[in-house]
Amino acid sequence: MRTPDSRAPSRTAASPRVAPGEGTVGRVDRLTRNPVRKETTVAVRAVRGATQLEVDEREHLLERVAELVRTVLHSNDLTNDDLISVIFTATSDVQSEFPAYAARLMGMTDVPLLCARELEIGGGMPLVVRLLAHVETDLTRDEVTHVYLHGAAALRRDLAHVHAVPDETQA
Repeated sequence: MRTPDSRAPSRTAASPRVAPGEGTVGRVDRLTRNPVRKETTVAVRAVRGATQLEVDEREHLLERVAELVRTVLHSNDLTNDDLISVIFTATSDVQSEFPAYAARLMGMTDVPLLCARELEIGGGMPLVVRLLAHVETDLTRDEVTHVYLHGAAALRRDLAHVHAVPDETQA
């Protein structure tokens, strides 16, 4: 039987103390137990994007997905370090390669990437790869630019901040 004095110290007992009037401490460094103060505050945001392929061929898919990822990053002033994770989806007619492989080829080796299949809904656009990137940014939700390239530009004409690149044949 444990006595009150033999209990393990509580987490709060090991927490650093802050002098009155100095405010609260956010995160604590796990090794030194010293307060970690951030200079700037960033938010987690989600950025959407999509591109349509002309054909389901591996090299074409890798080019289009790389273009999509580059445009999402550039349009929102992001780097790989800002990425938390990226989810890629593809319609069932895309079978030549995993879309996430294009991101790996671009150097995203430490970003969690996931591929999934889009729902098959009648009248849906064929040969589409979508992405949902979770990012750390100082952009507000209204400032985030979602990216729809090539035929996929028709998917979200309702969004205020969209970087859309139509195919030359549609211009």
